[in-house]
Amino acid sequence: MRIIKIGIDLDCVLNNLNHKWIEAYNKVYNDSLSTEDIKSWDIIQYVKPECGTKIYELVVDDKLLKQLTPLLYAVEVTKELIKEHDLYIITATEYSNVKAKAEWVNKFYPHIGVDKMVITRHKHLIDVDLLIDDAPHNILSFPRKTIVMDYAWNRNLSKAYLRAHNWKEVNNLINDLKEN
Repeated sequence: MRIIKIGIDLDCVLNNLNHKWIEAYNKVYNDSLSTEDIKSWDIIQYVKPECGTKIYELVVDDKLLKQLTPLLYAVEVTKELIKEHDLYIITATEYSNVKAKAEWVNKFYPHIGVDKMVITRHKHLIDVDLLIDDAPHNILSFPRKTIVMDYAWNRNLSKAYLRAHNWKEVNNLINDLKEN
């Protein structure tokens, strides 16, 4: 399979959003939640009742977004991939986060850039050959090849999906796909 266009999710695939988000939640609510504790996409069922939907207020905080860092090897691997493929960052985000996320992308992924950043909750409509994502609903609805970035909340997906635990594995999977 020759891969030409690769769509890459931003949060939890290129960055460590959930780690920082949970860290902020734990600080505010004096809890010890970890990303491994979150076994489904509905994070509300894992936070304290007094937090509830307020968990989403933490994720739209510019200060939190500025603390995010790239996942290990993500920058290096994407710099290599862009030599052979068109890379697009495809993210579902709140409108209020777009500016902060665009600045973050320009800081850490200028080789991809914001002109290749697509904001949508309908990733299945984007015309890429491969989608790298962590959200089960995006993986399940995407009509072409996918790589699941492994987290506790997506481990219930079928073993038929390609799965990576880090960016070196992503690179290996893409190389394997190119050979087939």
